Amino acid sequence: MVLTLLQFFCAAQRVIDVDKNGNLPANLFFSIGGEPVVNVKFVRLTSGSPFFKEQWMTATGTSSTNLIYKGGTAKLNLLDNTIYFLDADGNERVVTTPLKEIVLTDTVTTNTYHFIHSSFLPNAVQRTWYLQLASGRTSLYQVFQKQLFESKPYGSATTEQSIITRDLFFVLYNGQLSPVKKPKDLPAILSDKKSELTEYLKKETSKSEDIATQLATAIAYYNSLF
Repeated sequence: MVLTLLQFFCAAQRVIDVDKNGNLPANLFFSIGGEPVVNVKFVRLTSGSPFFKEQWMTATGTSSTNLIYKGGTAKLNLLDNTIYFLDADGNERVVTTPLKEIVLTDTVTTNTYHFIHSSFLPNAVQRTWYLQLASGRTSLYQVFQKQLFESKPYGSATTEQSIITRDLFFVLYNGQLSPVKKPKDLPAILSDKKSELTEYLKKETSKSEDIATQLATAIAYYNSLF
């Protein structure tokens, strides 16, 4: 099942580079359709953010029909599971064409973030975008679960909003997504290399690293065993 999934993602795809194709607008998502952003939804937001990152990043998107669009500027709203982009006039719009993957690149740090929509992952419970942290025989994904809360401070007539983010992690193994909370959970999930992983985790897991890094490093080790 994992092999089939990888073959699906790696199938022949048509690439549309809007930087080189003069027949397309000079913006990635402008060429695949969008609608205006309604900015009134978060005007009372006092803490947190609906976005993966607040800054705009360059983007490459893959449609559900395997068309690849390159060269856009976008950011990911993980509360509504929508993609914002800037049109040719610099206006914010929301992508209306279904995408199965989006890769965001921070031009300042050069960090790249590869998201896959849950519709294209097996038995995904969280209906949202999954950030791929490691890939190979087994893959690791992170979900940023956003929740919006509203409250009215004492003596105030105005309701305030706040958004909290909860990090969830999932391992794709044998065609199934399994939740994982810490590296020590991995040997039970990746049972074909249980003893090797157990020994590795006894020696290599650094508590100074964040949980995402610890899990990604352990998955990379597991994949190196094949």
